Amino acid sequence: MKKGRFGKKIIRRSGFEDKVEANLKDRGIKYVYEDKNHKLGYTKLSCPHCGDAVSRGTYTCDYFIERRSGIRLLVECKGYLDSAGRTKYALIKRDNPNEDIRFLFQRNNPIRRGSKTTYGMWAEKLGFPWAVGNEIPQEWIDE
Repeated sequence: MKKGRFGKKIIRRSGFEDKVEANLKDRGIKYVYEDKNHKLGYTKLSCPHCGDAVSRGTYTCDYFIERRSGIRLLVECKGYLDSAGRTKYALIKRDNPNEDIRFLFQRNNPIRRGSKTTYGMWAEKLGFPWAVGNEIPQEWIDE
């Protein structure tokens, strides 16, 4: 287990995120992990009659990277992406169209057993750039 300031344990949600983070450190890329100062709001549920938000949520990306261009990059690392997660990210995209949110998948699996649609196909359909592996593509950072 990694130790941070004051000997406090630093907990990542998965081994996949640990590998991505180690790669960022090896490449000398500055990032923030699950930065609570960069939350995005989104509407989970709207009133069918008036359209007002009934239920709101907040989203914190896995990795926040400030690029030289000044445009921030939000990277979400996913090993498994269930139906509820896919719905959540679609709502986040809808309510935050100007944010550059990208997915780094551990594998390009089908969205469910027996489906021909993969995570990558789902991401493309919604307009999310995506990649597979333990490394955030350098071209994403250089943009």
